[in-house]
Amino acid sequence: MIAQNPISSILSFSSGIQFRENWIRWAFGFFFLAVCLGLVMRSFHVVEIPYFEYRNILHAHSHLALLGWGHLMLVGGMVFGLVPEKNYIKAYKWLFLGTILSLLGMLFSFPFQGYGAISISFSTLHMLLTYGFAYKLLKVIQAREMTPATRLIRLAIWFMVISTLGLWSLGPVSATLGRMHELYFMAIQWFLHFQLNGWFVLGVLGLILLFFEEKGFRIEWPAYQEWILSSSVVLTFMLAVTWPNQNRFSSRLTDWRYLFKGLLISGF
Repeated sequence: MIAQNPISSILSFSSGIQFRENWIRWAFGFFFLAVCLGLVMRSFHVVEIPYFEYRNILHAHSHLALLGWGHLMLVGGMVFGLVPEKNYIKAYKWLFLGTILSLLGMLFSFPFQGYGAISISFSTLHMLLTYGFAYKLLKVIQAREMTPATRLIRLAIWFMVISTLGLWSLGPVSATLGRMHELYFMAIQWFLHFQLNGWFVLGVLGLILLFFEEKGFRIEWPAYQEWILSSSVVLTFMLAVTWPNQNRFSSRLTDWRYLFKGLLISGF
């Protein structure tokens, strides 16, 4: 018996089940790499590590954790929960392989150059591939019966797309105003807020509801509550922004955001 190459075994997809298993293996692999990079970051405070800068390792760690481990697991949960097994490979094989390529590119570029031409190119490739996933998953959801789970997953996907507007604005803002301008940091906070509080939180909640719906549970979620949830994600962006100048305008906005936060806490 000829032993199978371990690299080819995690890139071969002879069946939908194998495709799903390899997807999960890659996600956990990027989780392990992110953990290792986190340990390297801790080691900077103990020993001297030549040739590498702390900030560059931080960028590699955060990108693999967020876009590798978190993104792959969440998108995988939606693909394998909503799409029939026979369509896994045909519809998502090349998107998946492109995502793996972009993540490996970020792994081998961020530690050496930080934000440079190569790492930004692979990051942009990853973002474009997420649009492909979003388009295909939204078409699948449109063809299914609208339930609380599918509505919540659809909402999460749209927030994922909205979050990328912050990344697209980084180039023009840094070129015209510089990287120390408050709009530059607001663009980063825009991306992180809608990624974490929109895409990840609502996506995980949608998958949990999908699990219970497949077990036969009937869940009621009125349309007005969906609008309230969507509005809360948008409005709480004010809580994520670090206001640079405490003038009268920003001071009033700060008062309003804390008032809104208090209403959310007391209401839910």
